[in-house]
Amino acid sequence: MSDVICIDIGGTAIKYGLINDRQEFVFQKILDSKASEGGPALIEQIVSLIDCLQNQYEIRGVSISTPGVVDAAKGEILICGPNIPDYSGTPLKAILEERLHLCVEVENDVNCAALAEAKCGAAKGFSHAFVMTIGTGIGGCFVVDGKVLSGASGAACEVGFMPFEDSFFEFKGSASALCRHVQEQKPESSGVWTGKRILEEAARHDLVCCQEIDRTCCILGKGLSVIASILNPDVIVLGGGIMKASDVLIPKIQSELKERMMEYSYRSLTIKPALFENNAGMLGAYLNFQARHPSH
Repeated sequence: MSDVICIDIGGTAIKYGLINDRQEFVFQKILDSKASEGGPALIEQIVSLIDCLQNQYEIRGVSISTPGVVDAAKGEILICGPNIPDYSGTPLKAILEERLHLCVEVENDVNCAALAEAKCGAAKGFSHAFVMTIGTGIGGCFVVDGKVLSGASGAACEVGFMPFEDSFFEFKGSASALCRHVQEQKPESSGVWTGKRILEEAARHDLVCCQEIDRTCCILGKGLSVIASILNPDVIVLGGGIMKASDVLIPKIQSELKERMMEYSYRSLTIKPALFENNAGMLGAYLNFQARHPSH
């Protein structure tokens, strides 16, 4: 049986690979993205990439994981942020199918990562999984019995834009917010403060880094307590580069959840770090393709 090209579009890089029917990567690669040049340039890059692969492999379809609010049924990018100019409103599935003569599926990147975690990863075996990624922003997805809850307009669980205090959840609790707060308090420090650096310095008992990690976990716990009280998941899976320190962060978040949730709901809730990292978007894209084309 032929394989599926799976593409995970990011603001600065594109990860892509070929996945067979045993959910194994035949190969996987990464290249610089032309996303900053806009949607049309990005499409040309994708078409060129797939044309090259079609000359080397037998391909049965293409599945794409992409930033933005996506109408997965139509494969259309409804809204996308400024990282990819001129991308909102792009009928990506229709454009690629016409040019490539292949079956194409398109889904939001967080939804793809959540599918991977729900079907093969940290949330496998749970029926109601909320998956949240913490990075430059905050993204969320609710998977019920292996199906993504998309909402009426495809924007369900856009929790990063959930009102929070005087702002939005992701402006307060994201990894980029953590870095910004440390940078503001340590302007004399050489170099840029990244999540990795903050976690390393906190392990060395740097006071500012420790305090800001505690503050971030408190915010994440508060936000998750609202989400969990509404959705009542049986598992919350937390992803993003910062979760490499999940052994430090998750107990702090759990403490906040325990304090704020009904005891009955909290008792039935499991909190876990994501199992997949760089491959989650591609694997989730493959699972999305399989769900939509079960006979292929």
